[in-house]
Amino acid sequence: MTIAFLINQTHKEEQNCTTSILAFEALSRGHTVWYIGIGDFFMSSDKTVWAYTRRITPETAVKNIDAMTYPQSASR
Repeated sequence: MTIAFLINQTHKEEQNCTTSILAFEALSRGHTVWYIGIGDFFMSSDKTVWAYTRRITPETAVKNIDAMTYPQSASR
């Protein structure tokens, strides 16, 4: 299953936040997690809405919440 978490600011997400705990638990159960920040949405010239996201898959082998919440990359 793929689960998206919409959060206020991805770069300020901390490991003790409920969202981080839920996301880490989902990841540890084999789900793919997407982090989306409110400020990461934008509209392209053709009026399509996009968002910069952080996708974390079970294959990423994240060992703790702190490693998961640090924004390492963005994808469109």
